[in-house]
Amino acid sequence: MIASWRSYTLGVVSASAVFILILTLTAGPKASAGGHDKANSEESIPVYMITVGRMLPEGDLGPYTLKMLEAAQGRGMESLAFSSSFKVFEGTWEHDGFLSVERAPSMKAVEDFWSSETYQQAIALREGVLEIDYAVAVEGR
Repeated sequence: MIASWRSYTLGVVSASAVFILILTLTAGPKASAGGHDKANSEESIPVYMITVGRMLPEGDLGPYTLKMLEAAQGRGMESLAFSSSFKVFEGTWEHDGFLSVERAPSMKAVEDFWSSETYQQAIALREGVLEIDYAVAVEGR
């Protein structure tokens, strides 16, 4: 199955009027709950990945995006939110840039995506284009 995507223009990211295009990944079937053993049970717990970073004023995000989509294909990952405009209800937010939330069918899916040779190649393509402050994954429902 080829990864399909929709793009959203989120707004101006920098004074140079750079617009971000964000992809909603529907890169394959979602994991199913399978049997009742521990391994299947752990793999069926959805995982939410939260990433904070910033777009740099120069550069082309296109090559990174294409390689990232290739790495995500077939892993059941889905972009839930991406924005540089959000509200902090408590605490101090020390980051400029964006916050994104993705969902994956399991921690294994995220680990396999992140450690794949294809995504490691994508990381190299974002050098000078996109800076990531942190990316964390948490199991949820």
